[in-house]
Amino acid sequence: MAMAVSSFLAVVIDKLIAGPLLEYARRQKVDLTLQEWRKKLLHIEAVMNDAEEKQIRERAVKVWLDDLKALAYDIEDVLDELVTKANRHSLTEGPQPSSSKVRKFIPTFHPSRSVFNGKISKKIKKITEDLDTIANRKFDLYLREGVGEFSFSAEERLTTSLVDEFGVYGRDADREKIMELLLSDEVSADQKVGVIPIVGMGGVGKTTLAQIIYNDKRVEDHFDTRTWVCVSDQFDLVEITKAILESVTKDSSHSRNLQFLQDGLKKELNGKRFLLVLDDIWNENPNNWSVLQAPFRVGAHGSFVMVTTRNENVASIMRTTASYHLNELSDKYCWSLFAHLAFENITSDALQSLELIDENAWKEMLNNKIWDLPADQSSILPALHLSYHYLPTKLKQCFAYCSIFPKGYEFEKKQLILLWMGEGLVDGSRRGETVEKEGKLKHLRYLDLSYTAIHKLPESIGMLFNLQTLMLSNCNFLSEVPSEIGKLINLRYFDISKTKLEGMPMGINRLKDLQVLTTFVVGWKHTAARIKDLRDLSQLGGTLSILNLQNVVYAADALEANLKDKGKLDHLVFGWDCNAVSGDFQNQTRVLENLQPHNKLKTLTIEYYYGTKFPNWLASVSQGPLYCENWSAEVEEWTCSQVEFPCLEELYVQKCPKLKGEIPKHLPLLTKLEITECGQLVDSLPMVPSLCELKLTECNDVVFRSAVDITSLTSLIVNDICKIPLELQHLHSLVRLTIDGCPELREVPPILHKLNSLKQLVIKGCSSLQSLLEMGLPPMLQKLDIEKCGILESLEDAVMQNNTCLQQLTIKDCGSLRFFRKLEFFYVSNCTNLESLSIPDGIHHVEFTSLNYMYINNCPNLVSFPQGGLSAPNLSVLILQQCKKLKSLPQGMHTLLTSLEILLMEHRMEWGLQRLPFLKIFYLRGCKEEISDPFPEMWLLPSTLTFLIIEDFPNLKSLAKEGFSISPLLKALHFQLLGESIQTDFLCSLVATNPCTWVVMAGKALFLVISYIWTEMADITADLAMLLPHVSSTSAAVSS
Repeated sequence: MAMAVSSFLAVVIDKLIAGPLLEYARRQKVDLTLQEWRKKLLHIEAVMNDAEEKQIRERAVKVWLDDLKALAYDIEDVLDELVTKANRHSLTEGPQPSSSKVRKFIPTFHPSRSVFNGKISKKIKKITEDLDTIANRKFDLYLREGVGEFSFSAEERLTTSLVDEFGVYGRDADREKIMELLLSDEVSADQKVGVIPIVGMGGVGKTTLAQIIYNDKRVEDHFDTRTWVCVSDQFDLVEITKAILESVTKDSSHSRNLQFLQDGLKKELNGKRFLLVLDDIWNENPNNWSVLQAPFRVGAHGSFVMVTTRNENVASIMRTTASYHLNELSDKYCWSLFAHLAFENITSDALQSLELIDENAWKEMLNNKIWDLPADQSSILPALHLSYHYLPTKLKQCFAYCSIFPKGYEFEKKQLILLWMGEGLVDGSRRGETVEKEGKLKHLRYLDLSYTAIHKLPESIGMLFNLQTLMLSNCNFLSEVPSEIGKLINLRYFDISKTKLEGMPMGINRLKDLQVLTTFVVGWKHTAARIKDLRDLSQLGGTLSILNLQNVVYAADALEANLKDKGKLDHLVFGWDCNAVSGDFQNQTRVLENLQPHNKLKTLTIEYYYGTKFPNWLASVSQGPLYCENWSAEVEEWTCSQVEFPCLEELYVQKCPKLKGEIPKHLPLLTKLEITECGQLVDSLPMVPSLCELKLTECNDVVFRSAVDITSLTSLIVNDICKIPLELQHLHSLVRLTIDGCPELREVPPILHKLNSLKQLVIKGCSSLQSLLEMGLPPMLQKLDIEKCGILESLEDAVMQNNTCLQQLTIKDCGSLRFFRKLEFFYVSNCTNLESLSIPDGIHHVEFTSLNYMYINNCPNLVSFPQGGLSAPNLSVLILQQCKKLKSLPQGMHTLLTSLEILLMEHRMEWGLQRLPFLKIFYLRGCKEEISDPFPEMWLLPSTLTFLIIEDFPNLKSLAKEGFSISPLLKALHFQLLGESIQTDFLCSLVATNPCTWVVMAGKALFLVISYIWTEMADITADLAMLLPHVSSTSAAVSS
């Protein structure tokens, strides 16, 4: 991008004054040349802001910038070569004394200097000539120096009706003028609802004015109902209508059916005088507005819609009265607003002494020509263009770099920063793509070999002097790293997580600029680095795992590692080998004691520890989560049970079978506690005032019973308990409850009905459970999951009758289930005895208006849906798999399933799809079914279909083009594993009928992709013949 030249130029200028480069350049007698380069580049940099603005209109400036960028890349390549040679020289020969009298009189021959003179000198000479030319050309372009440079940023807008009127200045008169219109009832008789647009430039205060009007007491008293909706640039009719309806009813809606939503809105607005604010409208399509405002007409006379927009064209298609144009604030009020935001905490006397400065900078932005740039010359919004133009130089190229990602791509923050580092956008260097013929990647800065089968790194890795990022994570065959890794003195990020390394290489301590080292493996060989080699890595931050600590022979080495002074570390893992539980227990205790980290650590994990007691520093450093995992049988007591942990927020004690006594009692900030497979730990849980989440697995009943006294709990997970105690009913704050593995549980006890806050209930692995609560579900329960309850036979009617909030029911691996009632969200899997879905006797006219997703999998005995059909007007996705006895889809689908868009099913059945009004995607899988007649039959598919996938009908002899011809919207077809005799003339005739259709056919020797417009028939003939070399009838078929 030409627009990023200034930022890259600054990077090159910075590199020209790097210390190691200048020292080596002096020895090679090119230091004066580099100084001259820097001087000329600084003169060029002075006009870059003006050049990057003028390039939009003046082609000569853009060409000059392109040439400058190419030259800057060449300069950086030469500088990289010089730095690489300087690093190599330093590592191989060491520092040379500058005043050696002997060396002055003894002639020496240096092959590298000969190569330098032969190769690089030519490049330097050419760059010098080109730089002179480019520097002189800038005078012909009349570029100005000193064009202002400052920055501002914008955030994604999302507004509400709430406003702090204390910070609003200069809008009293505007408010009263609009209030007069709203309260006057001056609306024509044929238009009961008035529309008042507020029009103004971005940031002038349109939203703020609408907010203070919306919250005015007079407005509140005048209108029966008020609604605020932020629209922004995406004018989605369904989402906007749903937002209005939810705001009016104060209830959420799961529907995507516009008709259903508008009917509901009409019902709510009928006869009411309402005020609706639509903030930040960009829509210029009159039809969209006509559809949106249809339900408003039922409102009472005097109702109003108030709209904020930047565009008068938008206002013109909506307004019933003249647009209200909001002007800029006066200088007086601008200063008042600025002072309120910038100097909120200073005294009034000090405020009076301040003066406005640098006004010209703001005027320069206001008068910038980018605002007036025609749309055909730039597709970038002027505000965004200016935002980039005034970014600090070092941020421009970082921003421009993101353009290499496809639209909608979600990149990770850490990965993006590492790529910036690899490109030299952070810490002063650029890209890494130049490869020398001899295989040395001398410019390489970013190397990612993760998830590869590499067994070892070559020793030549040490020649990558510019490498900053080396990623080897999940290299399962990598057992060692060569000691030459210590030569990578520019390395910043070294990821060796989840490898099979047996130790760290000698020389790791030389990587003094290393910022992230994911893992340090303490080796047992004498050739491996020792833990004390961490001492000099003072810049380490992020996460560090120190593993195989049983190999630390001298506990003093752990102290020498100096973790206490590595304040940038956030997460630490101390790990011992799970198979090395024999040895000097006292030494391991001393090792852990000497590994004391700094006291601002966010998380600490201690794994497979087999010392005899906790370290004394444990309480002082624990403020985030503390993980105690897989401790050996040697640790039996909490020696710090009486110690206060004032900052600990999360505690995980997992798989410590011999650990007993009491866990620490003084945990004032603890919010989450997990105890897993610690059968001898504690007699009762401490009374923790802030504890919200508790998980107990394989703990004794005494522990579980003590949990019911912690009334602050909102989430409780219990595993492998014998029964549920009655005291559970006292947990009135409980929102989520999971019961897993209770073999004696035959029914869910009635006490759960008293948990008025419970919204999510999970019951898993209860082998004796036969039925649910007799009294019904807890009244506020929204989600119920039942899994692996092998003898559960039914869900009684009472389960549903006392609960009006249930939204999601999931049933998995309940092989004996024969009957249940359909709910709002439906997911059923592996229920082999399920025969039917039905509605209990006595319950009529049931509508599941919130149901939008239904998935039934592996229910081989399911025969039918509820008699009379499935009334789910908002169901959008229906998936049926491995239900071989199911012969037909629900009855009356065209009237009861009016929102169905996606249908996936296996094997053919009675369907009637042609009458579904909204079906867009249909997937049919045959499971090698015996079908040989032409498919699909005439009028089988609906006219709304856009995607069709048909798979696994190996005996299908032909495809009937008539079956596809009534789908004019069809965009994509996918056929796979069909009969080999299907002829290609079908494809040609199909594309002739549907010229915009994509067709994909996969078979033994057939793969065809058509994405052409049929008007270019001659070109397509040749393309098809090339794509289908194994089909003999291709040419004839296409010709016809």
